[in-house]
Amino acid sequence: MSVVQEFRAWWRRRTAPARMLPGCAFPALGGLLEGDVAQAVEILDDPRTPLRFIEQVLQAELGLARGDALLAAALAHGHGGVLIPVIDAATAATAASTLTEAARKAGWPLRCRAVALDGVGS
Repeated sequence: MSVVQEFRAWWRRRTAPARMLPGCAFPALGGLLEGDVAQAVEILDDPRTPLRFIEQVLQAELGLARGDALLAAALAHGHGGVLIPVIDAATAATAASTLTEAARKAGWPLRCRAVALDGVGS
């Protein structure tokens, strides 16, 4: 992929609103479209974990920008969960376990898991 194509893909994700994908229960962050990627980290909302903690852990552990982390936390709270697209299954598994472990250490019941988005991606 050329630098121009990479920039266009980044810009499309950056400026696109979160949306529901066919067959998914939760909205996908970052303008994930059919054909983009087939792996994601699913963050499930719970009544105890504060939004601020979710925002902070997404920034620290996944490297999300503050605005993206806030959006993900708000979507998880408002819809019961959110999908954060990642590049491959290994990244999804590592990210999910890292987020879950950080929540456990902080005493919060936040649950995350790696998911394959059937019918999405190549």
